[in-house]
This record gives sequence, C-alpha cells and structure tokens, in this order.
Amino acid sequence: MKYDLLVSSYLDKLGKPRYKSSYIVSYDRKQYHVNANSAKQAMAFVGRKIAEKMNYKNPAMIISKVLQNAKVVEEKPNPETKPIVNEEKAKRDRCLRRADSVYGKKTSAYKSGAVVKCRQGKIWKKSK
Repeated sequence: MKYDLLVSSYLDKLGKPRYKSSYIVSYDRKQYHVNANSAKQAMAFVGRKIAEKMNYKNPAMIISKVLQNAKVVEEKPNPETKPIVNEEKAKRDRCLRRADSVYGKKTSAYKSGAVVKCRQGKIWKKSK
C-alpha cells in the first residue's frame, strides 16, 4: 500500500511537457534514456515503459520494483532551462543597432566585422 501511494504521486507528475534534465537509468542490465524533472520520476518512466512492453494490468507493481532496484547512471541538464544572461543581450542589441545605422539593413561583410569589433570593445565605445 505504501508503494502504491508513492507510485501514484509520481504518475500524477508524468504529464508535464518540459523536463529539467535527461537521465540514463540502468535496470535489469539495460540502460534507458529518459527526460524527467527528477531521478525518481525518470525511474517511474522506466517502470511504466517496462510494464507497457510486458502488458501488465497493474503497472504500479513494476514501477515500485524499478524504484527500488534501478540506478541513475548519468544526469545531464537540458539547455532550454538555463537562464538567459541579460547583459550579453543588451550589448548585442546596441552593436547591431549601431551597425545597422552605419551600414544599412542589408547584410554585408563590413557590417558583420563592425559588429564583432564593437562586441570586443574596439569601436563605438561611447555611442549608444
């Protein structure tokens, strides 16, 4: 009964569209690549996959076994969840605006070179 409550709480979380990390979970000499918000949720995903393959009527038993015996081999954070640095974005906008005003809206090698020099701080230091 204790494991059924634990498993049902993890199954409620399975519907989230974005996941924080990707995990490699090893269970029964096999490795599974899973995207999830936590390690336990990743193991619950693996248990659900195994239960679907074996056509079990009650997947909670398999999921509880996987939660007990599986191990997380590797965790990689997804790049989508990293915060955006506002300082770099503002610097980029200023350099592109200045290059647009000098060289026009059309793309050119001179314009891209000027943007690079501006980002390095070699030209247009005082202009905004």
